[in-house]
Amino acid sequence: MDGMGLGILADQLGELKLGELLDTPPPGLDEAIAISKVIQFLEAPEYSMFSRIVFDTAPTGHTLRLLSLPDFLDASIGKILK
Repeated sequence: MDGMGLGILADQLGELKLGELLDTPPPGLDEAIAISKVIQFLEAPEYSMFSRIVFDTAPTGHTLRLLSLPDFLDASIGKILK
């Protein structure tokens, strides 16, 4: 990995298995991707005629997971960087 400049990252990951981390997507990731797609539509000229959007979210549990995504990512990245 050192040849690719990834030696430091590999050392920082330590015992953390990257495959396991990637197998478990963060909570709310699918909802965040859906919202980003909606934002892409909103920025497209053909949708500029709309002044409001109603975003009907998934059941409460899914929405709460989506809202907790920034905290989850902050904690996860913090663990990786330690």
